[in-house]
Amino acid sequence: MTDKWNVNADFVISSTEEVQKIAIELIGKHKLESNADPFLVAAAKLYGLTVVCAERKMKPAEKPRIPNLCAEIGVPCITLLEFIKANGWIF
Repeated sequence: MTDKWNVNADFVISSTEEVQKIAIELIGKHKLESNADPFLVAAAKLYGLTVVCAERKMKPAEKPRIPNLCAEIGVPCITLLEFIKANGWIF
């Protein structure tokens, strides 16, 4: 691992069997390609985190986006603007 990644080691979450189980269930249920989205949502669920993304929910959720997946398994999901406002940032 390079020094660049070691500096930010606290921001890296290791994948566990539990994360993989949740992600695989989402992939199978929605016939998703195995990309990072289900694993991101699964890790957020397991670690009690909020997902921040620029995507919007799709209706109907034929190919669900991150907010759809989050809502389905009870993971908070907010936009970048909501994150900025929640933290009181002013530009």
